[in-house]
Amino acid sequence: MKVSSISTSVLLIIFLFYILTWLNLGGVNVITLPWISLMTVALVIAMIFSLYGRYIIPIILRKLGIKIYIGDGWIDDKYFIVTNYDSETGIKYSGLSVIKLIPTTPSVDLREEDKKLLLRNIESLILALPSDVEYGIMKVMDPSIKKLLKKIETEIGKYYARKAGSKNPGVTSKYDRKIADLERERERILKSNPVSGIIYVKVFAKGRTAEEVKEKLKKLIEQVSSSAHTIQCTYKVLNSLDLYDFIEAQLVSRSVRYVTK
Repeated sequence: MKVSSISTSVLLIIFLFYILTWLNLGGVNVITLPWISLMTVALVIAMIFSLYGRYIIPIILRKLGIKIYIGDGWIDDKYFIVTNYDSETGIKYSGLSVIKLIPTTPSVDLREEDKKLLLRNIESLILALPSDVEYGIMKVMDPSIKKLLKKIETEIGKYYARKAGSKNPGVTSKYDRKIADLERERERILKSNPVSGIIYVKVFAKGRTAEEVKEKLKKLIEQVSSSAHTIQCTYKVLNSLDLYDFIEAQLVSRSVRYVTK
């Protein structure tokens, strides 16, 4: 279950208890004040976790030294380590890390030749790395584009509501023009192939100890991230719950097409 779902469920349960306590015990009085105060604090904490749990929980897990397991492997901050013993080489561990590259120019504003150039630059970056690497194009829409489309659709809804409440033909035609402009913009965005805006790079390493694997992955991450700006991209290294979600999605979905170096 996702962190946000768990936090929201806890939030609803606490809120329900809060209301029931209020109704059953006659509101706030000397007897119920400590209980109501405790419930209020719990409600505030649950609200914070429902909004920021995805950022808070990884910090808590790191402080407590708790690992997130997936099958025979576990996530240690930004590294996914798997026990994979090879009797011939003596190598006991392998691991991977994932770097997300985001073009500084939104994909919706990139021309087709710019998109091809971006992919060629990424391929060149990967070929320069000294280890097994894959890059993938995520078959989902760029989050920034999703937000933009949602904003446009909200605006369209507002103008439709205003148009419905207006009896002035001049004002109505003005709203029609606004709606038509926004719908054209939405079509332009949808036809611009916005899925090309998310690129993931997976780096791999093997070693005799988990620490050796992490050190090798760290160097590969540094190489990719230090070169990101040269291909007009920002970067984000997936860690903890984000890395867990990514690996879990790979196990049940083929939403990313990978090309191995």
